[in-house]
Amino acid sequence: MPEKAQLQPGVYVGQFTASQLEDTFFDSTGWSKGQLFINGYNLGRYWPTAGPQISLYVPKPYIQQTNIVLLIELEGAQQNYVNFVNHAIYNYTSINYNGRY
Repeated sequence: MPEKAQLQPGVYVGQFTASQLEDTFFDSTGWSKGQLFINGYNLGRYWPTAGPQISLYVPKPYIQQTNIVLLIELEGAQQNYVNFVNHAIYNYTSINYNGRY
């Protein structure tokens, strides 16, 4: 079982081995707000409470057999592990535009 994460800003570095090289998505659930890098590629910012996207796209060419993940967490995470999923995750919120766009 992973150690409990620190609820403070920090830099998280980890490694994973990919059994299949294919497009994937980083699931930012459990993280607060920050930046994701995989194998030196900047994949973008995550902020799941603000949305609308909860996941970040990781293209197949960025994935290798052995991969380095770096997260710069700005507020403090609720976990200290990373999840990858095979689909995008969105946080849809209802906003009343009064019929105007």
